[in-house]
Amino acid sequence: MTVRVTDAAGTETDHHARFVIDGSGRDALIGTKNGWRTPREALDRTALWSHWKGVTMNGGLEEGLSLIIYMG
Repeated sequence: MTVRVTDAAGTETDHHARFVIDGSGRDALIGTKNGWRTPREALDRTALWSHWKGVTMNGGLEEGLSLIIYMG
């Protein structure tokens, strides 16, 4: 992929990349714009994150920073 940048003085510079990482999240900005995005029904999930101060979680998975709840 090549990106052409024009600076304030009008000078154009090309930047080349072998890989592009779309970090725009669920909206997949680059993939959606280029028609590369293909939703997968099996991966249709939701993630909710909360951060709490002063709470001690009991051992196991909760010792990480995630609590996974399956609501099948």
